[in-house]
Amino acid sequence: MTKIAAILILWLLVISCATSYRPMYMYNEVRVDNATSRVITDVSVRIGDSGSSISCDRIGANEVCSRRFGKLRYPYQSIEMSWTAEDGIRQIREFEPRIPGYFLTPFPLRILLDLERDGEVVVRFWQDEPLRTSDDD
Repeated sequence: MTKIAAILILWLLVISCATSYRPMYMYNEVRVDNATSRVITDVSVRIGDSGSSISCDRIGANEVCSRRFGKLRYPYQSIEMSWTAEDGIRQIREFEPRIPGYFLTPFPLRILLDLERDGEVVVRFWQDEPLRTSDDD
């Protein structure tokens, strides 16, 4: 009986270690950076199934569209970005980015979507340094 209990405990330990730990991150900004040489229009970013989204009518070449808001819980679901290029073709990209483990949960993240010159989108997360203020620059 003791051997079975030990195997059961070991099995539960392995299962608990194998499950992914998901800390509760918050975010308070979504930013789209158009690093292309062309204007994009009708830009939309949706965060997860919760319906959290931002939209920008027009983002010029090498310009940024950003929306800040109160803290929202990051849903660990897909991020979808869509836009219309100058040629009129609608582009849609969907991502399931991983949040690096070095971010601190008490401080909100910024979700950054960089539209690169080659048309690819890079999703990054950013977090202000907790003890740094804008006067420290």
